[in-house]
Order: sequence, then C-alpha cells, then structure tokens
Amino acid sequence: MRRKWLKFGLALSAFCFSASFAAFAEDEIQTGWVEGEEGWMYYDDEGYPVTDEWKKSGDNWFYLNEDGVMVYEQLVEYEDYIYYVNEDGAMVKNQWVQMANEDNEDADAENAAVDVWYYFQNNGRAYVAGDNGTSFKTINGQKYAFDEDGKMLWGWVNDNSELCNADTEWHDAVYYCGAENDGAMKTGWQLIDVEEDRENLEKNKDDDSVMYYYFYFMANGKRVQGDTKTINGEKYSFDEYGAMDYEWTIASGSVASLSEASPSEYYQWFNWEDYGNRAKGWFYTIPSENLNKKDHDDELEHWYYALNGGSLVTSEIKTINGKKYAFNDKSEMLTGLQALKIDPTDSSHILASYPVEDENSWEAFLKQDPAYSGDRGTYDYTDTMLYYFGDDEDEDGAMRVGKLKLELSGDTYNYYFLKSGTYKGVAFGSQTGLANNYEGTFSDDENDLTASFIDGSYIYREGRRITADEDLRYEPVTEFGVKATSSDDLKDFYLINTSGQIQKNRHNTKDQDGNYYCTNKNGKITYFGTEKCNNHNDSAWHEYDSSKED
Repeated sequence: MRRKWLKFGLALSAFCFSASFAAFAEDEIQTGWVEGEEGWMYYDDEGYPVTDEWKKSGDNWFYLNEDGVMVYEQLVEYEDYIYYVNEDGAMVKNQWVQMANEDNEDADAENAAVDVWYYFQNNGRAYVAGDNGTSFKTINGQKYAFDEDGKMLWGWVNDNSELCNADTEWHDAVYYCGAENDGAMKTGWQLIDVEEDRENLEKNKDDDSVMYYYFYFMANGKRVQGDTKTINGEKYSFDEYGAMDYEWTIASGSVASLSEASPSEYYQWFNWEDYGNRAKGWFYTIPSENLNKKDHDDELEHWYYALNGGSLVTSEIKTINGKKYAFNDKSEMLTGLQALKIDPTDSSHILASYPVEDENSWEAFLKQDPAYSGDRGTYDYTDTMLYYFGDDEDEDGAMRVGKLKLELSGDTYNYYFLKSGTYKGVAFGSQTGLANNYEGTFSDDENDLTASFIDGSYIYREGRRITADEDLRYEPVTEFGVKATSSDDLKDFYLINTSGQIQKNRHNTKDQDGNYYCTNKNGKITYFGTEKCNNHNDSAWHEYDSSKED
C-alpha cells in the first residue's frame, strides 16, 4: 500500500479565530486567543488560561497543554483517547500519520519498526485495539489492526492485537499484515520468510534458519493451519503452523510432525514447494526417507498413483484407465517380473511382492525359497505367483498378458501369462500359491491337454516356455515343465525340441547322444531306447521288442 505523508498546510493566518485582538489597557481582562512569547494560548471569560483542553477555531480543534500553550506535531492523550495535532496545531482527522518509533532501541530488531503509523478517524480519535481480540478497521478499502496504543500492527499478529515478528513467535500468530510500511491484512496465498528452528524437518533442506513458506489466509485474515483445504478446486495441506506442506506429507498431520515411519497409506504427495497442490493420479518422484530409505538415499524415483481423496494405491492390483497395475506396500508401481503373494480372499490384494531380476532369483522363485538374498533385501518367495508389469517404468508399467519375449541375465525367453479370469496376468503353468485352484489343473486324461499346463504345442513352467538344451536337441519333460533325470521312467514325459515345441507322432527321433524316441499324437513319449523302435502301432508306452526285428 502506498501512503503519502500528508502535509497539513494550515497557515496560522487560517485559524479564523473568533476573537479579534485589539490593544488592551493593562487593567483590561484578556479573553480568547492570545499569542504570547511561549505560543498561542486561550483565555476564558474571566481571563484565566485554559489548560489540558481542546478549543475550536473555525473548523479546527486545537489542544492546550497543562501550561495552557497550544501544542504542535504530537500525540495528545485526552479522556482515554489518542489524538494527533499537526504542524499548525490542528487536530488531524481521517488521515494516516507516520511517526518515528521512539520505543525502538534497535531499528534492525525484527519485532520493531523504524517508524510507526496511526490512523485518526473523523472524530480525531486514533483507532486502538478492542477488548475482544484483534479487530480490523476498513480504511480506503483495506483492513488494518492497531495495538492498545494506537500503533498500526504489521507482519505477524496474534489474536490479542500483539506483534509476533521476533524469532519463532510467528508460530503463535493468526494474521499476517505485510511489511512495517504496509500493515494491510493479507488474504489468499502469501509467500513469507520466517525464522525456523524445527529439527529434522524433511522439507527444510537448507542449513539457513530463515525459510520461505507459502501460507493461505482466509477472507477473515486467519491463516489455515493443521488442516487440508480446497482452493480453486485443488487440495492443499498445511502444517500446525500454517506453512503449506509440499512433497511427502502424512495425511493425518504433516511433515512438520513426522518422526517415525508410518504405513504408506497415510502418506500423500503435495507436489513441489512452489505449487503444493495435492497430487491426483500418476506422479513420479523419489520416495520419502520414511517410506523407502534406501531408494530415498539413492535418489531412485518411482511411479505412484493417488486417488481423488489423496491416498496412495498400496499393496494392490488396480485397474486404471482400462489397464491393470500393481503397487507394493510402499505404494511404488511394480515393473518387470514380479513374484506376488496374493490374498486368498481377494485376488486384487497383494500380501507381499518380490522382483525376479536375474537367473539366480528365477531359480530361487522356482524353489519358493523363503530367504533369498536379493539386490533389494531378503525375498520370501513362499506361495508367490509370477506376473509381468512392463519393462520400462518411464513408459508404462501395465500388466502384460499372453505371449511375451523377456530378457533375463542376458538371455531371451518366451513367456506366457493368462489373458483372462480371476487371476488374469498370472504366469501360465504356475505350480505355486493359489495357482492349483484357479486354472490349468493337471488332468489324468492324457488327451485332455487343455486342462494341463500345455499350451497346444508348448509346455510352460511358471510362465516360461521349456526348451531342450542346444547340445541335446531333444529332451523329455513332465507336463509341469520339469526335465527328466537319468533315473526317471520316461513313460509320463513329453518330448520337446530346442524351440520348446512338443514332438507329436514322432518315430525314432534321435537325440545328440544317440537315443531314440517315439511319441503319440499328444507328444507323450511311448518309447525310449538306444535301439530304433520297431512297433509303431502302439501309442502307449512300450519296450523294445527284439522279436520284431527285421
């Protein structure tokens, strides 16, 4: 607010004194206004000087002190009210007056101003604080508050008409009234620098004790604090002192009071310090130290999804814009191959999640190892099932289904994930967790291949297509994708080649070691030996019959 210092150009000739002054004889009584050596005085009808009282001349009032002399350019306390007379001695009305702050011992003190301001009403009385908390007076369209001595309040102001500008007194303030030469009550957003001494404050990233925060003041001038508020359609959070929260915030409080890690569903993301609106939908950022200390320290970013209410999707497989995504217990979107432990009563609820990041972890997953030492800690693969959620978290981590080519430890494999059903996305051929209860259970009918873990021409184990080793050309495997050992009876095995294709209706197929195989129409092995089979009319398991040699 610009305020011009008003010069009151009343000349003494403009007093328009009601009494005219003629020469008096020594024995005559002087009355009215008389200018003497000490200044102007006013004498009553009996010739006595009027003291400690206001007297009017023309349109102006003038004050006579205890000696009866008219005063100039000073405050006047009269009958519990405060007035001001200008350089001509006239009472000031409807005007601001700026004066040097005589109580200011240190002009640089944060709680003291070099100058103070007063406002004098139409009756000449200064506005002063009321008895019922801080009240504001509207002057030229702006609202101002004053202390009990009539001084305009500025900066931080509490509800007792007191300044709160020293150190951290602003914590106890309610209003903000701008700089010392401003004083107008602020509403809406305000960026204010304050003294800060809260320790371990996550958002206080500088060593400097002076911090800049955004505050929001309502129409009545009171700041929003310890609460969330919808402003222009966006949600914002404010800590217990009214500073706008930003980045990671506890929904039930704020970063300011954060000391211990809490469940991730209590966290909300409130954008950056210059914006602060609560996130809705997807956002990509480094986790809070209390959410994931390792990734926080490594500055590793993750994708998160915030619901309309601000809470984060956590430990859930959730459909978003027609696609399914998975989130761990830290609310981080999962990517790549993930071993998930699913709630038996709720197929969307993730009880635990662990990555399958290389061949070693793949083998640990196949064994359902309860204590595998992975890159990001200990993985408990017990009762987990395999899913795949994209391979590039900068693009899209949506669940992938059907046939996929995936790379692991530098090698590429063919995978297959269920396209539909309650457990959509689970690796085809799963032997673990709930898999035996939902799809693909093994059938004793060898012709019922659709009910086994065989996808037409291929066998999958935990989603990966099983292939024969290149140096063997052909290998026998079970319907669950387990390869035969030298001690196994092969009559319950299927024969596959190096691309994983089931070898159906084969007669005397020879592997790299010189062994011969025969298979039926489904690819199940009917003969194995070092000699060629000579009975191709038998589709069931049979031994070599030497009597049928040519």
